[in-house]
Amino acid sequence: MTYSDEFLLDIANSTNCPDFDPELQGYQTFPAKEGWTVQIWYEGGCPEYLNNVIAPNGEAVDCWDNIGTASRNRILSWCGVERPLPLEVTA
Repeated sequence: MTYSDEFLLDIANSTNCPDFDPELQGYQTFPAKEGWTVQIWYEGGCPEYLNNVIAPNGEAVDCWDNIGTASRNRILSWCGVERPLPLEVTA
């Protein structure tokens, strides 16, 4: 099955992976929404890149396939959950 890059980014950004944890090294797998899981490479306790997005049926979607498009480059440059910036509160 083929999934859009935006869909895969949405799945990756639904994980609760830490931005930093000194205990995490190498491939780490985290649950994501709707039964998906995400495999992330950690180096020095920081997420370095998204390796695979795994469908609920166990199918691994290799994030390194079909490189060269702008949206695929967003996946390849992913290095942690894209969290929304907090709103500025002004008094």
